[in-house]
Amino acid sequence: GRKAAGLTELPSCPVCLERLDESVLTILCNHSFHTHCLTQWEESTTCPVCRYVQTPEPTGDNMCFSCDSKEDLWICLICGHIGCGRYVGGHANNHFVETQHTFTMQLGSQRVWDYVGDNYVHRLVQNKDDGKLVEVPGHGADTFSEEKMDSLQLEYTYLMTAQLESQRLFFEEKLARVEKESNEQVRNAWQFRK
Repeated sequence: GRKAAGLTELPSCPVCLERLDESVLTILCNHSFHTHCLTQWEESTTCPVCRYVQTPEPTGDNMCFSCDSKEDLWICLICGHIGCGRYVGGHANNHFVETQHTFTMQLGSQRVWDYVGDNYVHRLVQNKDDGKLVEVPGHGADTFSEEKMDSLQLEYTYLMTAQLESQRLFFEEKLARVEKESNEQVRNAWQFRK
């Protein structure tokens, strides 16, 4: 086969091998899947293709980028900036004020905070066993099953991916504007020289 001129072949989903033409989700490692194919992946915190871990885990060397505190750390779900909580030094909140990156996740508990709504998000998750919505228990609850946690982590991955896509579009538009202005300035300077 020859391809018809001017036509583009759509990529296929690595899970079901069907064309990626609707309900497409691109995850952090830049692999794309049908949303329903990714939700069926048993190891929902890793990419089915490259096994990249989609959720950050706390490590001993994590610290606030501003004050080096290792307590109450939050990671920006848009750019990965790590800052301390508002009751330590407030650097995670400062990052939001400076960048308007809305969502941050607490390392360890993996709860997501929405600065615009000023509350936690994803209070309810869908149980993989029966599909019913279940409430996320509070801190220290031991009854939270591994499957429910996997479902919650997948929801966070979807949220983060959507936010990253939004940021990508914003910065692409910004770069296009800057490029246009720059070209106009060069053109004006060139005409001025003549």
